[in-house]
Amino acid sequence: QTAEYLPTGEAFEPNLAPLLASDTSEEGRRLDALGPILSFSPAEFAIRPLFYRDAIDTYVLYPLGHFTEERSYFFPLYARTCTRSGEHTTLFPFFRGRDEGQTYAGLFPVAGRVYHRFGWDEASFLLWPLYSRTERDSVSRYRLLWPIIAYSPQREIQVFPLYGYRQTATDTHQYALWPLIHHRRGVKNMDALLPLFLRSSSPAGTSTSVLWPFCTYASSASTGQKSLDLLWPFIRFAWGETKETRIFPLYQKKTVGDRRTSTTVLWPLYRSSRTLPGPSGAWSRSTSILILSSQTQRLSASGEQQAALTIWPLVSCSSRDEETSWVFPALIPLKAKGFLKTWAPILTLAHGEKTSSYRRTDILWHTLTCRREGGQTRISLSCLASFEQGPDYRQAGFLFDLISLRWSATPKTP
Repeated sequence: QTAEYLPTGEAFEPNLAPLLASDTSEEGRRLDALGPILSFSPAEFAIRPLFYRDAIDTYVLYPLGHFTEERSYFFPLYARTCTRSGEHTTLFPFFRGRDEGQTYAGLFPVAGRVYHRFGWDEASFLLWPLYSRTERDSVSRYRLLWPIIAYSPQREIQVFPLYGYRQTATDTHQYALWPLIHHRRGVKNMDALLPLFLRSSSPAGTSTSVLWPFCTYASSASTGQKSLDLLWPFIRFAWGETKETRIFPLYQKKTVGDRRTSTTVLWPLYRSSRTLPGPSGAWSRSTSILILSSQTQRLSASGEQQAALTIWPLVSCSSRDEETSWVFPALIPLKAKGFLKTWAPILTLAHGEKTSSYRRTDILWHTLTCRREGGQTRISLSCLASFEQGPDYRQAGFLFDLISLRWSATPKTP
């Protein structure tokens, strides 16, 4: 074997991790500073946890602020949505918008008008909650001192909670001393004198309660489904397509058809669920302990395999087909993109990824890294030392690899 001394800067990369680290990938050069606090690359820019931005999303003080082309908000002061029919902007207490060529604006709670918001075709208010008017399907509804007085011509009158009457296309509903007395007729029928008695019926079935919530019995003639609740929601028994036994929090078992089952013991200590393969071949099963520790496995109808394991607060692992990843510790095992891009890098001390052609391990924000790709392996300890191995060579580097020792992996033939 031979060795050669290489005082060269050809392999130089600025690496003073965790203070400053540089890496090159298919997306371009990436620069991290102060651990995960500052990140710069062609694909993203971050000042964690205050700010993060990529080509699609911008997060500010997540979860308070999130900005995209279609929807933006900074809770509770600012919100903006854009659709094909128009846009709406709120800078509390002011708001304005445009919908299908109609413009609107307002100052809450002084006065204002909106179109196609909150499920209404039109809504207006004056000194809310003193007066408001809403309209849906050409039916107007007026409110005074919301939610006390409501009126809709020939459809509704309400003096809450003393008395109310509402008529729709399918039902009429009257109540007195809400929520104690109810009378409803139409597609859905109900008579109630709570908590003594409640009986309801509809095409889906009937339900009878005595001293609600102590005893409720429900049945469906069309499906044969029956259930009995005692001291709801603590005790429940069900028969039919869905079978269930619940004595909360001690035990619960639920079966839906012949494919889906779930079992809970000493909630939230233990819970498991399983879906057996169906016509498409898809199946899943999961187990959780104290909610935050869990294991799941899933096969989709397209044949994609997924698995995840979280041992809280130590580690979280996930895989999809031939791609796997892990993080340590798993203090907050959330999967929301905003959390993963802002808070998760700060809370993560080590992580790793693996594919069919690539493997990488990162400890203490690039301080110690190991990367294997294309038959090559490289291990580096910040700027102090590195070791690289290829099919026919070995190389040790020191001080940014400015000083390198390289030797052949096999002896030379004389």
